[in-house]
Amino acid sequence: MYRTILAFSLAACLASDAVAHSDLRPYPHVGDFYHDGNGYADSLQWTHTPYGGYKSAMPGYEFSFSIDNWFYDACTSWTNLPMPYDDCPTAGVGEPTGVEYTFGVGTYDAKRMTSSGTTYEHRFYLSGGVTDVTGVNIGWQEVEKYFCSTNSIWCMNGVGGGSFAKTQMRYGPSDYISWSH
Repeated sequence: MYRTILAFSLAACLASDAVAHSDLRPYPHVGDFYHDGNGYADSLQWTHTPYGGYKSAMPGYEFSFSIDNWFYDACTSWTNLPMPYDDCPTAGVGEPTGVEYTFGVGTYDAKRMTSSGTTYEHRFYLSGGVTDVTGVNIGWQEVEKYFCSTNSIWCMNGVGGGSFAKTQMRYGPSDYISWSH
């Protein structure tokens, strides 16, 4: 009898959404990054499975790209993420190497991101800088309110993340890269 109950419980668990979607990730599976060579960059991202697998009980999500701080040194951004924020003002604050800026956008509530055919768009308007080329690390991170409890970019703290792709940005010619994870 106990084996029957255990087998039934295991079968029910395996049939549930939590296990059926073993590919749950807190970030989009597919995306791209485009830079026009003259101060504009954008990214389109989407996924084919539900979002999930968060480390935090109240997760946020950030898309960002890190570049040499001599290439661009300022930006504003826009995104259609739910409960969005422009993370550009934090560029250069607490960067691990001290010679890069990380520009980004985010959502205060990653659980509102949907996989039902929604494409998330991120736009960046960049300025400043004096060099002609830079390496680019395009990535994501799960974030949570850590330093305060309000919806403010200065409250958010990273709790894990990774890289989507690496490429270069140049003044003049445009650059494009796509990825799938």
